[in-house]
Amino acid sequence: MGFDRRYARPAYIVMQSVMDTVAPQRFVSFKVLHEGLPEEVMRVGRLLFNQGRSTIEFIDVRERMATMEMFTTRHLSRAMFYRLMIPELFSDHDGVLYLDSDMVAMRDVFDMVEEVPADKKLAAVRDGISKIDRLHGAHMRELMDAGPDDLLALSLEDYKRQVIGLDDPDRYFNSGTLFLRPSKITPEEIEACFKLVDAPRYCPDQDILNAVFKDSTHLLGERWNFVTGSRWEGYFRELPEDWRKEREEERKQVGIYHWPGPVKPWRIPGTSNAEAYHHFAKSLDAHLQRIAEPYFNELLPV
Repeated sequence: MGFDRRYARPAYIVMQSVMDTVAPQRFVSFKVLHEGLPEEVMRVGRLLFNQGRSTIEFIDVRERMATMEMFTTRHLSRAMFYRLMIPELFSDHDGVLYLDSDMVAMRDVFDMVEEVPADKKLAAVRDGISKIDRLHGAHMRELMDAGPDDLLALSLEDYKRQVIGLDDPDRYFNSGTLFLRPSKITPEEIEACFKLVDAPRYCPDQDILNAVFKDSTHLLGERWNFVTGSRWEGYFRELPEDWRKEREEERKQVGIYHWPGPVKPWRIPGTSNAEAYHHFAKSLDAHLQRIAEPYFNELLPV
C-alpha cells in the first residue's frame, strides 16, 4: 500500500479487513510506501500489525520519487506512481498484492492470488467505468485537463487503442487491486514504466501498467475490485447486458469493495455498501483499544 497521513486511518482499515478475512493459518507481510509519514502514525501501525500473524514495514520512497519528473492530473496524487516501484523494490518476491486505501476485503485475498496463472506477471480487474465512458463516446478533451492537442482530439476508444496499445479496449484494467510477480518482471519492463511517467496520460500509473503489461495480464473476476458507491451503482446500470449480468453474479461473492472518486464511505456514511467499511472500522477501533496501553507505555515510559 501507499498513503499519507490523511489516508492513514482508511489504510489501516484496509489492513484490518485483510487480517479479519484471511484464513487463521495465513501470514501477511504489509509493506507501506510513503513520503515522510509522521512517526506517530507509523508507531500505531507497528503496534497494530507487528504481531502474531502479520508484520508491517514502512518504506520511505522520497529519494526515488525525487528522481522522477511526473505528469499529474485532476484529483490524482503523485502517490499513484508508487505502484510502478513495486517490481524494483521487491524484485526477489514471487508475488505482491497492492490495494488502494479506499477498499475493504470481504474474503481471503489469498484465494484471489491462487487464481492467477503462474505465467502471468500481473493480475487486475477490467475497468467498468472506462467501458461506460467509451459507450458514451467520451473524448480525451473532456476527460483530461492538460495534454497535447493531438491526444486531446482522440476519442477514449482511440486513446485506448493508439496510445495505450490495446487491441481490445475491454481488457483495460483498473489498478486499485493489483497483483504483481516482481521476480518475473524484466529490467526492460521496469525501465519502460519509468520512461512514461512524464507522458500526458488520463490515469497515468494505470495507463502505463496497461501499456507495458498488456500481453502478460490475467483479468480477475470483478469480485476482487468491486467498484461501488451510490454514484457508480447507478452508472453501472448502463453497462452492456452481458457485463451487467456478470457484475450481478460477482456481487454475490464480493471479495473486495472499492469506493473510487471523491465519495468515500468515511465521508458519506450512507453511500452504497458503506456498512462493509463501517464494520471493519469498528474492528480497527477495537484493535486500537487493545493497543492503547502498550502505545502509551511506549510514548510515556515509566
